[in-house]
Order: sequence, then C-alpha cells, then structure tokens
Amino acid sequence: MNDQGPRVRTDVAPVAWVLAHRDAHGEGRDTAERPLSEVVNPLVIDERGAVLPFAYGVRPRFGLGSIADTPTAGARSRRDALPRSLLLLDSAHRELSPHEPYVDWFALLAHQSHRIGRPRRHVPVAVRAHPRPARSQSRAAV
Repeated sequence: MNDQGPRVRTDVAPVAWVLAHRDAHGEGRDTAERPLSEVVNPLVIDERGAVLPFAYGVRPRFGLGSIADTPTAGARSRRDALPRSLLLLDSAHRELSPHEPYVDWFALLAHQSHRIGRPRRHVPVAVRAHPRPARSQSRAAV
C-alpha cells in the first residue's frame, strides 16, 4: 500500500486501449534477439512445466516449450511456437468489437487458443469412377 491507497490489478481492459496498443503483447514482432519474456508477456508455467503464452488455460499447441527443455530444444521450440503465439494475438484482436467497453483480455486469448487451435480434420470424399444411374433409370432396367 502506498500514499495513494491500494492498487488493484485486473485482466479486464478497455477495448479501445487494447486496440490502440496492439503491440503491447508481442512487442512489434521483432523477436529474433529479444528475451522471450519481452516478446510474450506474461509467460505462464502450468503444473506440468509447460511454458504457455499470455494466460493459464491456453491450448498446449500454442506452448513455447517446457521449463525442462535444454537450451537447444528451447531455441527450437521458440522458433517453431512463437509464430503461433503471434497468430493467436492477431486472432484475438480481430475478435474485439470497438462497440464493447471492456474485454477480459487473457480469458479471450485462452478462448481463442481453443477456437483456432484445433487441428483441421481432413474428411475424405469418396469419388466414383462411374456415376450411378438415376433412380428412375435403374428401376426401368429391372
């Protein structure tokens, strides 16, 4: 506590501020030489040791590695996973409506990670070499 009274921190932010400060998370996209904690902030370590971007509950597909990773594995994980984290940020920003006053930003990121993080399923389509005759034609032949 200070002379101004207690400070309260919340994950709810004015939508207008989030839209105006789009690079506040994922700072400017120049990520090669910067510490990971400057590029993705906050970093969350879950109960399994997975390093997740932005919020607890983010789909593991967006994970940035593990606290148990070796430096080489950590660098590879960062190189491979960081673009997905930035994709997640872009997706969450597109979901914002300037007509809404507030957003629970980190909850939105976790929600979006599950929405866009599902692998696309390939559904094979059967293709017939010879089309079936129309139903009326097949009855006439009987």
